[in-house]
Amino acid sequence: MPTLPAIAWLLNIRCPGDIPYVPVAYAYLVLSRDDCAVFVDKRKVDNDLQTLLDADSVEVRDYGVDEVGRYVQNAVSKVRAQNEKWAVKVFAPKECSWALAKACEPVSLARSGRWRY
Repeated sequence: MPTLPAIAWLLNIRCPGDIPYVPVAYAYLVLSRDDCAVFVDKRKVDNDLQTLLDADSVEVRDYGVDEVGRYVQNAVSKVRAQNEKWAVKVFAPKECSWALAKACEPVSLARSGRWRY
């Protein structure tokens, strides 16, 4: 889950209206070996941008910490269903919010306070 400037650079998108004087959009991004999903206010994705993202197989999903958390947990579950022995690592920048980290942690281990998939 990269930072806002990294998301703008990776997807080559700009949003001059979200953050004054900085052309990045409020967004989250989940990038795996097989998938890429951007979580953004869909009202700000016009047809041209949607066409470009579709061409690059980038899924556009609703903005929000809970949305990202569900997506990450589902993605991890899919990998684990293929092979229970596979280790899954979720990387996030040190700037990651506490709320996002909590939303993405495994439900079964949330009570133990340890992250491990």
